[in-house]
Amino acid sequence: MDSTKAAAKFGISRRRVEALCAEGRISGAKKVRGKWQIPSSAVKPIDERSVIVVPDDQLSIFDTIKKDKKTTLGRAEVCRILSVSPTTLKNWIRLGKIRSDPDGLTFDKKYISSLARSMKSGNDGRLTSRRNKKKKSGKSVASEYIDSKVNKEAIKELGTLFYSLSRDELKAILAGCATRLYLLSRGMKADPPSGLSVLENDAEFRSLVFDLLGKNELSDKQRVPFEAALSSGLAFVPWEDTLGFVYLSLSDVSDRKHTGIYFTPGPVVDRILDLLSSTGEFGSGDAVDPCCGTGNFLLALAKRGYPSGSLHGVDLDEISVSVARINLFLNDPMLKAGFLRKTVVCADTLANRKNDNYSLVVGNPPWGFEFGEKQLLSLSKKYASADKKGAESYDLFVERGLDLLADGGRLAYVIPEAFLNVSSHREARSAVAERASFSFVSFAGNVFSDVQCPAVLLGLEKKAGGNVSGCLVERCGTRFTVGEGRPRFSDGSIFNANDAEWSALEKITAVSGAKYLKDHAIFALGIVTGNNKEFVAESGSDGYEPVLRGTDVFRFRTADPGAFIKFEPDKFQQCAPEEIFRAKEKLVYRFICDTPVFAYDDGGTLSLNSCNVVIPQIRGIGIKYILSVLNSSAAAFFLNKKYGSVKLLRSHIESVPIPRADDSQAKRVEELADKLISGGSADVYEKLDGIVSNLYGLTEEEIKTVRGSVAGKNSFII
Repeated sequence: MDSTKAAAKFGISRRRVEALCAEGRISGAKKVRGKWQIPSSAVKPIDERSVIVVPDDQLSIFDTIKKDKKTTLGRAEVCRILSVSPTTLKNWIRLGKIRSDPDGLTFDKKYISSLARSMKSGNDGRLTSRRNKKKKSGKSVASEYIDSKVNKEAIKELGTLFYSLSRDELKAILAGCATRLYLLSRGMKADPPSGLSVLENDAEFRSLVFDLLGKNELSDKQRVPFEAALSSGLAFVPWEDTLGFVYLSLSDVSDRKHTGIYFTPGPVVDRILDLLSSTGEFGSGDAVDPCCGTGNFLLALAKRGYPSGSLHGVDLDEISVSVARINLFLNDPMLKAGFLRKTVVCADTLANRKNDNYSLVVGNPPWGFEFGEKQLLSLSKKYASADKKGAESYDLFVERGLDLLADGGRLAYVIPEAFLNVSSHREARSAVAERASFSFVSFAGNVFSDVQCPAVLLGLEKKAGGNVSGCLVERCGTRFTVGEGRPRFSDGSIFNANDAEWSALEKITAVSGAKYLKDHAIFALGIVTGNNKEFVAESGSDGYEPVLRGTDVFRFRTADPGAFIKFEPDKFQQCAPEEIFRAKEKLVYRFICDTPVFAYDDGGTLSLNSCNVVIPQIRGIGIKYILSVLNSSAAAFFLNKKYGSVKLLRSHIESVPIPRADDSQAKRVEELADKLISGGSADVYEKLDGIVSNLYGLTEEEIKTVRGSVAGKNSFII
């Protein structure tokens, strides 16, 4: 059979089939006269690009395994079937959450198949674990994607008619919706006879619809969903990505999650274009969305007057590309199908390394796309932010976006905030610093439903130097423009402070004679039980003792613990050496909090992993002095502006400058700390904080700036 028939058999695109053949992953495939010929008995290989979802009726997803007579599976096979990491599987085995053979390396095949069925059906709690969210399936109406209430209700109703859809049936629904919108946009009646007539009489529209269907006629099986969509209550809203909303809402959630695709809500698209418009030239030259999906960015550009003929889009998903073409055609009748096939194309943006001269690159690149080993090997030769072990898809799209721009061109992306700060994105940030300057950075928060990953709207200009002066910054309801004199971009901390705050931050960072906890402290994670319900009790008895949680930690002292545990390290998932917990003196701190909160402990109290431990070992500096510095408004300001994270990492604490104090100053600080440890009031804290601020050399105006920046946060004084 040829690649087209193989694509239909495997349920993937023809281009993907040919790529698999070229990689040697379809047994027996041969190229004859430039075309791939594939044995009719060939089976679909494992897709290395994504976590594989186990179908209900075919729990062993590996055809080679099914054909084998063996009754056991190895660890790697089980990880793939259950969509978990090797570490998760190892922990499940150790904690008794999954049953292995006595050797710990093999598993009963029937048992794993039964477990997979239970997890997929939702009857097993493992499905809700953080590492397994990509295995969720089902549909979810993307209500935030569009504004039209009429269209939201219409698709909700349509979804109840077709709970389970094959790919061909989904295409038919999209074709029916497209036909309905076409009729309404041209002022015609939207009913089945009119729809079928349009497909016969309008050659341009017909060809675009048949591109979507992948053939030149509706099959008998497709007519029912086509006519149901044609008769739905959908309304034509100019420039709204109604078809994208249909595709998003009726596609399986798992299909979107394990490709890293999150369709961008309309308000986010509008906001990023507003920022583009307000910070520079906008609306001339060719524009491209290198991961265009169904074309909502392209529609928004056209709505704002960008010439439709200057808009380009690229995407790997054939359905999305067809929908994007139809979207543009519906809103601009002057466009021709042949032209749209040239400007909106199905291709791999990252694989094509040809540089172009676009004036604008805009979009929302995939987040967390999972590449196969061969892909990574190829990408590592082309992109600084890729290596053989891994790559983050949006990092690669940032690099590729800069390739696509002409000098002076502009890029505007929606990407995770982690890009600006997390160390794994250092190479991509370096590429930006070398090749671009910043126009705007807007911290948008969680913009995608069911995705707890803060986003940033990033605007760049292709101009070497990593310049940030003049960059518009939006964060937490505040807005400012970065002034002159900032260093070139290296990470996101440069956007966390306005000019007055930046001046105070530099003063704290550069304080003379400072010491640091890096290499001068013992750090430990609190106990990770693996199952708090099993190990943690509400009262102490039978060998149980108090254990601190993050919520028990306040500045300088802890509250009476409300939890108890029997210290049995061998049974815990992870546990620090006992001598760290039993230290004569130690500091404990909240791991998750919007401000640093440290407490003193001299009772050898145990703690859970929401309450971590640090034992300072800086010669000549007392533990209570360090406690006072870490609890100061200056340290809170430093950590917030430097990292902007609700997680307090070891590296963050190690970077806090501990200012030098003479003996009398240190003694006074420790006296006030003792009062707070014993239950002193907020007034005592104010005195102590003032002394620490002066040790950093802050002026009265700078102290006001520092305290104003952290104002409104809980003081955690008890």
